[in-house]
Amino acid sequence: MGNIDIIALLLTIIAVFVAIFIFRRVLIWVALIIILAVIGYFILQNKTGSSTRPTQASGKQNYVGLIEKFKDNYCGLLYDKDDSMMCSIIIQPIYNDIVTTYNQKQLSRMNKVELTKIIVQTAYKHKKEILRQLKSKNAIYLWEDFTYDIKNSRLYQ
Repeated sequence: MGNIDIIALLLTIIAVFVAIFIFRRVLIWVALIIILAVIGYFILQNKTGSSTRPTQASGKQNYVGLIEKFKDNYCGLLYDKDDSMMCSIIIQPIYNDIVTTYNQKQLSRMNKVELTKIIVQTAYKHKKEILRQLKSKNAIYLWEDFTYDIKNSRLYQ
């Protein structure tokens, strides 16, 4: 640090202390109101048993986001031909089958283990068609990549 940096740091520290000294009563009231609001929020959440964020009570997640995260993981950003084939040949048919088989309420009650089980079942239900299409494009390795992701819990990353 140069001399100018040290002087600027000292002036900043002095300015903060002066501001705190001048505005301390206002700052105390603002801090008190914020603390009371946070305490009130937590008391209200505990009494009503609800929350504004996804919960993991009983291992469940409160949103349909897992199936969307699965799709976005493979189809969100398509960098090359392999990504595009993985999305259109493997992921899209699995995703479409799942969202037509299960309604939003059912999907919202699933945790990662349950959804992964359904993804595996659906993938194997479509396996012959998927492998036929991949073979015609000389891309069987994409099925191996996908099954590797399943085995290593990488479907939602």
